[in-house]
Amino acid sequence: MFGSYTGNIKFARAYVNGVAQAIGGEFSLGRYDYYIGDAIKQKDDIVEIDGRDKNNEVIVPKQRIKVE
Repeated sequence: MFGSYTGNIKFARAYVNGVAQAIGGEFSLGRYDYYIGDAIKQKDDIVEIDGRDKNNEVIVPKQRIKVE
């Protein structure tokens, strides 16, 4: 998945239907790209992502992502 962000986010963790996925993602110049693999099965899956700083501390709480 991809999108935009603001702040000092360096990593993220995604959650699919409440199940935590790997911490990762690429964050640069206000755009992010986070590979989630085949964890999303259906359009009605609940996908959330949080933002983390360089110390892996959550600085942006989970936000729901629209699955298209």
